[in-house]
Amino acid sequence: MITHEFPPFTGGMATYAADLAAAVSATGIEVTVLAPAYERETNETRFEVIRILRHQRLGPGSAAKLLARLLATPNDAFWHGVDIRSTLILHTAHLLTGRPYGATIHGSEAAKLGGKGLRVKSARAGYRRAAVVFANSHATARVASAQISHRELRIAHLGVRGEWFSTPPAACTDSRLERFLSAGPCICTVGRLEPRKGHQHVLAALRALKATGVEIGYVIAGPVIDADYRRSLERFVLKTGLRVLFAESTSNEDLRRLYATSVCHVLCARSLRGKTEGFGLVLLEAAAQACPSIVTRVGGMPEVVRHEETGLVIEEADLDGLTAGLRNLFANRSLRDEMGRRAYEHAKTFTWDACARATYRAILKGY
Repeated sequence: MITHEFPPFTGGMATYAADLAAAVSATGIEVTVLAPAYERETNETRFEVIRILRHQRLGPGSAAKLLARLLATPNDAFWHGVDIRSTLILHTAHLLTGRPYGATIHGSEAAKLGGKGLRVKSARAGYRRAAVVFANSHATARVASAQISHRELRIAHLGVRGEWFSTPPAACTDSRLERFLSAGPCICTVGRLEPRKGHQHVLAALRALKATGVEIGYVIAGPVIDADYRRSLERFVLKTGLRVLFAESTSNEDLRRLYATSVCHVLCARSLRGKTEGFGLVLLEAAAQACPSIVTRVGGMPEVVRHEETGLVIEEADLDGLTAGLRNLFANRSLRDEMGRRAYEHAKTFTWDACARATYRAILKGY
């Protein structure tokens, strides 16, 4: 497996690579991951991790190292590229050796394939020449199929680790977060801080609720990807007087407590040019703590959240719908408890073992 994102970096693609590799390794099949090197690394895995790449970058030097590693692998090894960069290198290796490879396509990558230019054409060629393309949702597959018309586009929904179902700690290790949670009811959004996550839409709904006398706190948890966007959100919070906490680095233990104490998790993702929410792994992590989610009808999220059963699915620009949904869940404890219970049961059906078997069904046959 080749990936340009991997733990300790947090993010959906890094989680996908690590947890999928772990699930395959647990069957007894040998797994080697070629991953980026980071200043702080955690290599506590049952499979081999070789850190020779750079995070989200593919320069001539790392490309040459990667190609040399690939050409030295046994002939019966299956090559799997987790991202566009990895797929480009595997395409090159395929042209040199004729060996087959597989490639995963995520929501934003599928959205980028419709562009022009040499890089986009090369990416399309890389996916087209793959023996099999793995999509993380039906929505991603639909977008990808329009661009690459692949003969085998295999859908493999992501999973959620068992640790997310564990009882949350009695208090957060982050004292600032714990004080915020103790100060009153709140909602949360977990993920990278960038415009496509739709935080500004949530803030607008909270302002509308505040005008009617309903005040709900808001925890925005995740690394800052767009500093200008973060500043714009801070200006809005300052102007409106909303109770908001930005938590850039939050442990999984604290996230479990955040989910367990929140009224709901909200991901009002937007479809921006070249970017979309292909699946929404955080929705499963929230559900594992019986926390329902409100999401927009974007990408693969409606495949994870069942409308009016495990949460709410609203239209992308429906501010009134979001405001009403937040008000209803805030005011109706029995409703959110029931949605949370159903979300919990639904999340248990998404496992990394099932993802691995859907992805590598020929390799794992008999295991």
